[in-house]
Amino acid sequence: MQYLSQTPVPCQIHQFLVIYVHTAPAHHIRRQAVRSTWGNLTRWSTASAPITLRFVMGRPADDTGHQRRARVDEQATYGDLVQLDFVDTYYNMTIKAVGALQWLTDFCRNARSAKHW
Repeated sequence: MQYLSQTPVPCQIHQFLVIYVHTAPAHHIRRQAVRSTWGNLTRWSTASAPITLRFVMGRPADDTGHQRRARVDEQATYGDLVQLDFVDTYYNMTIKAVGALQWLTDFCRNARSAKHW
């Protein structure tokens, strides 16, 4: 499976935990709510036990230029989006789950633990 957006920074060598959240491309407000509440890693992550948060999504079936620019801006601001090359629908949740595991394998092999939310 191919990555559509610039891939987030890989995990650290001594990564303690990776939290990955399934999301839809249009759910920017929901992602922002997670970042400002329990996903605010400044509360939990430490130098000795780093925690990483990633949002995993596919591509919308009806992607517009405005939507793409918004995701590019969001990625530039937060750097926590993993966008994969499949149409993001409810029926493709299995593909999203496998894509998240692929990203973990490709970029976070050293993580002690991974948690899906």
